[in-house]
Amino acid sequence: MSDQKKIDNLIANARKGKLDEVKKLLEEGVNINSKESMGYSRTALHVATEYGEIDMMKYLIDNEADLTVTNAGSYNPLMSVVQKMDMDDGELYRLSKTKKRYINQDENGKYITGYWADEDRPDKLKEQQDEIIRINELQEKRIEVIKFLLEKAKEKNILNDILTQGNMHRFNALQLSYRGRYEIIQILLDNGADPKDILHETYFAEKVDENILKLLMEYAIKEPNYEPEEDAHQRVKDMFAYYKQQKEEKDEMIDDVAEKNKVPEDVAEQMKSFIDGSGKRKSKKIKKAKKIVKKHKTRKNKKSKK
Repeated sequence: MSDQKKIDNLIANARKGKLDEVKKLLEEGVNINSKESMGYSRTALHVATEYGEIDMMKYLIDNEADLTVTNAGSYNPLMSVVQKMDMDDGELYRLSKTKKRYINQDENGKYITGYWADEDRPDKLKEQQDEIIRINELQEKRIEVIKFLLEKAKEKNILNDILTQGNMHRFNALQLSYRGRYEIIQILLDNGADPKDILHETYFAEKVDENILKLLMEYAIKEPNYEPEEDAHQRVKDMFAYYKQQKEEKDEMIDDVAEKNKVPEDVAEQMKSFIDGSGKRKSKKIKKAKKIVKKHKTRKNKKSKK
């Protein structure tokens, strides 16, 4: 077996939590920080963190796995698991919004190859529910993974290193969690992440919700060199003003469109969920909302003809 094949086997077994296989490969001389030949050039520690294999992580770290080593995108294991959480939270949201029907498309997405409703295919509904359960269980494991990584980094005196490391776009762990769970952001802040990393970046600050902004502000105020008008306080005030203005403009526009087209309240609410006033994405979401109006009017016309 080639050396690279052994490395790939090490990483595959780390992902599956097969501790005995991992021990055997390391005893044969495989470097614990070696990277996979395909995919994202991850190490065994990267995949163990992503898949919530805490026992595997403990073993790897106890045997000198590097907490600062990066993959092809320059993500250390902490950044990698934070990003995975964000992505899977997005998948949970998508699954929660597709309860009533399913559409299968071909590989290129051009042609519909299958369509069914819940009542026609209860097996598909069960598959979806099982996937939601699986992701939620994995997310809970990842929370413990993040706590454990931070604890071990503190023991090794490299906590600041893994918190401030940036990926290829110079985003660190806190910045990668800007859309994430309140709990994760609080854990990172409790361990010394700098709240100003988000508060002073318009791109991030415009996309977190108000509760997270308040949390960031609270932690910024705790800093010894904090200056309210020059630091995070004014930034948060500006962002709250921005949110208020955007919400007023959005609601006014939706109400106007709904009134002109005699759109029912539930359809208007659906439109509002597509428009959030977030810069470049706004025009696309308005187009999507207009499609909802058009679809509603088409249904209305068909009913009137009957």
